Amino acid sequence: MKTQPFIGVVCDASFSVLAGRIKTAGYRIARVSPAMLKPGMRPSVDIWVVDCDDMDAVADDLADIDAPVLALSNRPGVEERLAYRAWCERILKTLEKWTADAWHPRTDSASTPDHYAAVEGVWLLAGSTGMDTAVRDFIEALPEIPPVAFLYAQHIPAGEQHGLVNRLNKVNRHLHAVLAVGRHWFNPCQMLVVPASCRLQFGHQGEVFSLRDAWGGRVDPHIDQLMMSVAGLQPRLSGAIMFSGDSSDGLQGAQALHGIGCEVWAQDPDTATEPAMPRAINQLRLASRTGSPEQLAEMFMEQYQQQTIVDLPEDFSRARPGSRLPHEGAGSAPPVPGVRIPGRG
Repeated sequence: MKTQPFIGVVCDASFSVLAGRIKTAGYRIARVSPAMLKPGMRPSVDIWVVDCDDMDAVADDLADIDAPVLALSNRPGVEERLAYRAWCERILKTLEKWTADAWHPRTDSASTPDHYAAVEGVWLLAGSTGMDTAVRDFIEALPEIPPVAFLYAQHIPAGEQHGLVNRLNKVNRHLHAVLAVGRHWFNPCQMLVVPASCRLQFGHQGEVFSLRDAWGGRVDPHIDQLMMSVAGLQPRLSGAIMFSGDSSDGLQGAQALHGIGCEVWAQDPDTATEPAMPRAINQLRLASRTGSPEQLAEMFMEQYQQQTIVDLPEDFSRARPGSRLPHEGAGSAPPVPGVRIPGRG
C-alpha cells in the first residue's frame, strides 16, 4: 500500500469540512489555525492545504517554507454550502492528482532523519505548577547540552503554550523548543512540548505525531497517558524527571516506567513550588535520584560526561526535519495549477 503524505490543513474554524474530507480520503492530517504559522510553531508536514477566508494572507505566511502549498483561489464562504463543498472536492481531486504524480515517499532505508541518528537519549520532563521555573533552572545549570532529546509535559492551558515555547527558547540558544503539533522527530538538543489540545503517538525511528483525539484527563496533557505511550518507545526512553506539580497525575505512569527499568528522577519536594507530585514519587520509592533542579542538572551531566556534546548550527531552529520536498529531475511531474512548489516560482 502506498504511503500517504502528511497534510497540514490551515483553517479558521475548529471544524473544517475540507479537513474532514481529506482525512476520510485516507491522509493523515494536522489542523492548524493561522495563528500557529509563526516560525517555530508550525508542524512538519509534507503538503499544506489552505482553507481560510483570507487565502492570500495565509499563503504569504507560508511563503518561506520548504513544503508545497495548495491554495486554490475563488473559495466560497462556508455559508454557501453547495458551492463550498464543490470547492472542497476540487481541492481533494487536485491533491490526489498531485500526490499521485509528484509526491514520492521515502524508502525505509531513508526514513529516519539524519538528526535522529545522533540522539543518544530521550528524556521526559513532567510536572505542573512551577515546573517551567524548575526546568529553566535545570537547563541554565547545564554547562553544555548533551546530544539528547527532551519531551516536555506540563499541565497548562493550550492557549498559553505558545508563550511557554517562546520562554523555553530564550533559556539556552543551543536548545530548540517546539510545540509538538503535526509530525516531528526526536532530534539532539531539541525539546518537544507536549500539546494540551491533543494526544501524541510515537512511531518507529523517533517519529512523533499528534492525533485529533483529546487527552480526556482532568487536566491536560494527561501525563499518565503520555508515560504509558512512551513506555513502549524504541529505542527505550532514557529517563523521566518529575518536577514541581500539584497533582498525582504521572504517578501511575512513573510506576510503569520504573517497572520496565527506566530511570525515574524527582525534584526535591523542599525546592518545589508545588511539592505534591515529586513527593508522591518519592513516597513510593520510585525515584533513583532526587535533588534541586541544579543538583539534577549536575547528575544529568554525569550521564553524558564521556560522550560528545553537540553544538547545533545557528540555523537549526529553521530546519524542519521530515518535510519532504517534491522530487526534481527526470521523471518528475509538471506542477499542478494551484500548487506552489518551492524553487519553481
